[in-house]
Amino acid sequence: MVITQSGLYNDERGQRFQVTQGLNGYTLVAGKQCLFRIRLDQTLLDEIENIFIRVKRTDGAQRTYYIVLPKGQLIIDSASPDDPNIGIIIRGVAFPRSGIYDFSFIVRASDHDLLRLSTGQVCFFPTKDLLLNVVFGRHEGFFEPTIGWYVDLYTSMRRLGSMFPVRDGVGEISPDSRQNGIRYMIGNPCDGWKPNYYSCVYDQTRQFNNSSVESFPDQIHVTVEFRWGFYTPGDSAGYDPNPGGNAGRPPLPYSDLRRASAVGGVFPPNSRRYITAPLIAQEIGHNFGLESPNSPHYDGESHSEDPEIDDPYKAFDFVRERAYYPPQPGLFLGDIMSWAWNQGNNSTLFNTYDWEQLRSEFMNLPSTGSDINPNYLTEIEPSKIKVNEFLVEPQLSTKQEYYEKSLRPAEGYQWEWTLQGLQSIKPAVLDKRSNQPISDRVHNLLAQLAKDKADIVYLPIGNRPLTIAGKNIEDTYNGNVNNMRFEKPDGIESWCS
Repeated sequence: MVITQSGLYNDERGQRFQVTQGLNGYTLVAGKQCLFRIRLDQTLLDEIENIFIRVKRTDGAQRTYYIVLPKGQLIIDSASPDDPNIGIIIRGVAFPRSGIYDFSFIVRASDHDLLRLSTGQVCFFPTKDLLLNVVFGRHEGFFEPTIGWYVDLYTSMRRLGSMFPVRDGVGEISPDSRQNGIRYMIGNPCDGWKPNYYSCVYDQTRQFNNSSVESFPDQIHVTVEFRWGFYTPGDSAGYDPNPGGNAGRPPLPYSDLRRASAVGGVFPPNSRRYITAPLIAQEIGHNFGLESPNSPHYDGESHSEDPEIDDPYKAFDFVRERAYYPPQPGLFLGDIMSWAWNQGNNSTLFNTYDWEQLRSEFMNLPSTGSDINPNYLTEIEPSKIKVNEFLVEPQLSTKQEYYEKSLRPAEGYQWEWTLQGLQSIKPAVLDKRSNQPISDRVHNLLAQLAKDKADIVYLPIGNRPLTIAGKNIEDTYNGNVNNMRFEKPDGIESWCS
């Protein structure tokens, strides 16, 4: 069996595991981080010291990645006795192109294996990046964009990167950063109460699109008109009874451009519920045909008739790195394309039908993406070591002088394996290796990797970020396009054959 969707599966030994990009049933997308959850007996959770991970592309077109994560980088749910309870986040740089990959996991105690699991074939489908131009609204003499709007927009863009079937990464539109799944620019604010409003907004998009050149051919796909709502009667800035949005095309001569207009912010007033991200997401969704008449959730017009998302117990939030269940008090996990977008940034997802339709529609965009400029790991990574060299002396290679020096522990210190990975510490007890740069524990760990013929391994070192896997990192990967090329598939099955 080839796995093509987020869901619960069993390996060849019958061991239960889950792979997900947010919601069971989502088509797996290349370059987008996944959570792998595996089942370990509750009595063994305290014994976990680390987990060995191997990511192998089955056609050999990409070198195999070896990763070691300490217990502190795992998401452990000891309250679920029957379901997979150890979570491992692996980011899209490990599987940047569409195709079939195999993931192997070894959960280890200090001196023995606790569990071995192989997923078998997991297929990831191609996607393309979504580019946005965000223009704040203003009303001269009444209100201007505030710092709160900018902060809300920043956090909402990160949330959109998780909501949409795009690869990892959220960042600005720039010729030096073209491998983020969501890229956006912030235009000049425009006064919605003046007759030149649409020309103010859409001339900015038009100018950007007309300025593209061969070396930087990016195009804006959707223009987002955005401001906060003023939901308190008597506010001097104005009064909006409710949040709202509009996906109707702008008037001529701009009707060829996509529009997502949103009056968002915090709603209900005086609450802490931000509704900007799902509101913008719904209007963008309308631009790509949601809710389709072919959808099982179609309400007969243009929305989903089912406000509550199925399977909230397995749905995972990659922004907060926790399950969506239990929900926030008084809320539920809402379908973005229904009225339940008002559940807010942290309680909404696209349903599985809309996720795949969006991915399919994005494939028609003139854009970068997983199979055009894959986001491979860079040659020099602060979390990469050569196993055999590190066993002799902790350094990378003679060509990487900066990391050579930074990986040599200070006098009297050595590298030790901790809950957060390799840390340079002063040995508490002198032993036969106390004058060596690595401890017995680290030596044994790397010796096991060498035995498994792992030449390069990625693992947390000091306080440096681990790009490829683990917790607590913002995905803002950068890179350049060398070859703009893409062959459209005949059908979705062709990527998994």
